[in-house]
Amino acid sequence: MDNRQILKAVKKVAPSPPSIGSGSSGVSRKLKPPPAPSIGSGSVASVSSSGAGSKRGSETSHRSGRSGSAKRSRSSLYPESESSDDEPDITPENRLKLIKEQSRILWIKANRVNWKLHYNNLLLGRKIDHIEPENYVYTTFCRSDLLQKLMDLKYKIRSNGADKFFELRAKLSSFVGMEGIIFHNPEAIRMANIDALMGYQLSNPKNFRGESLLGPNELLYFVDIYGAPGGAAEYFLWKKQWNAHGFGFTSKQLDYDLPVKPHYSAESFEAVYGFHGKKGQGDIYNPDEVDFFMRYVRKSTGFTGAHICIAQGGEMSIGDEDRKELRAKYLLMSEFMIALDVLREGGHFVCKIYDMFTSFTVGLIYLMYRTFDSVAIFKPETCLPASSDRYILCKYRKANRNILEIRRFLMDTLTAYRNSQRLSKGPNDDVADIIELVPFEAIRQSYSFYDHILSANVA
Repeated sequence: MDNRQILKAVKKVAPSPPSIGSGSSGVSRKLKPPPAPSIGSGSVASVSSSGAGSKRGSETSHRSGRSGSAKRSRSSLYPESESSDDEPDITPENRLKLIKEQSRILWIKANRVNWKLHYNNLLLGRKIDHIEPENYVYTTFCRSDLLQKLMDLKYKIRSNGADKFFELRAKLSSFVGMEGIIFHNPEAIRMANIDALMGYQLSNPKNFRGESLLGPNELLYFVDIYGAPGGAAEYFLWKKQWNAHGFGFTSKQLDYDLPVKPHYSAESFEAVYGFHGKKGQGDIYNPDEVDFFMRYVRKSTGFTGAHICIAQGGEMSIGDEDRKELRAKYLLMSEFMIALDVLREGGHFVCKIYDMFTSFTVGLIYLMYRTFDSVAIFKPETCLPASSDRYILCKYRKANRNILEIRRFLMDTLTAYRNSQRLSKGPNDDVADIIELVPFEAIRQSYSFYDHILSANVA
């Protein structure tokens, strides 16, 4: 689909939300959302992605915000014939194109092989610098000759200079410069693309049976991790309007830059930086601040968790394509850990990742493979060309004791990493680094997963 067709496919503007005063409307601010419906533990071979969400008549939704409270009738805002949960109306021709694009996503389902997570599985070694091709090219997840050619091309691109690189990339991408038409942030366009490719499971999440994950009168709770300036949050709040509430965790140095009008109202999104929002800096490498954010989200959602979690890796600079995987390893680990903690059973997780050549990165993806029912590695067309950006798409978070074990394992690993950085006396000191989370033999025995990684690395 071309630019205008994609925008038309995702564009569905809901009526303007009611004005909210600063005074109290008599609704308790401590009102907790109703519990989510139970989700079956059975597995279905094919997941329906075209069913519309449940339509609710005149229901009353309660929400509390920082500047006040409101009570409203949903039927007065969204008539039943214009339910905000419906998928966008697109032409049959464009729907066929969308189905063709959706078929490009190769989902792999988790196996039932029992595997114990042990701390002695951690493999330590010398920290690899950002540019060490002689060490970086030796990998078991890609052919060495292909990886060497790829790295040579990346070095060649960098040697041409940033200005020429950005100019050529703008010519190759038909989505550069589209921000401002509907969305303020370009990441929102990408999120709209991914939502459509996932059968609108992000804006209208469903369980295995095609039933909505949203309980009666319940808002869509989403978490935006390191997503500044806020493209993912902008998309959800534009799509759902007053039917969504988001929680953001990002560095104060980056911070969110969301257009207050017309996409959302201040009560619909909370930026949490840790330690009650005052002393924290939004440091994703600080276990204390991360733990505060996770506890805050759980409490704010009535201890049921969020429906959707998005991680964008906002601190990665554009142009360092040969370094991103090495730079982002602990960022990804923290994002995966937060997602496992704040998501409810059956929730979905989307995270931007980069190359998958090191054992550390593949081990992280393997842990997601074990904790979600279906996982895919995919690069949508809205991603920038000549970049290592891609996404891991995870559907239907499982409910078992292994998830708590994996979350604790990742938190302890993050703490160990932070302590090792404190012990380093200077930039030239050799620092022991974690280079493998999951034993390679455990990954190779999961044949479908191992083959999927190999295919994704040569695609």
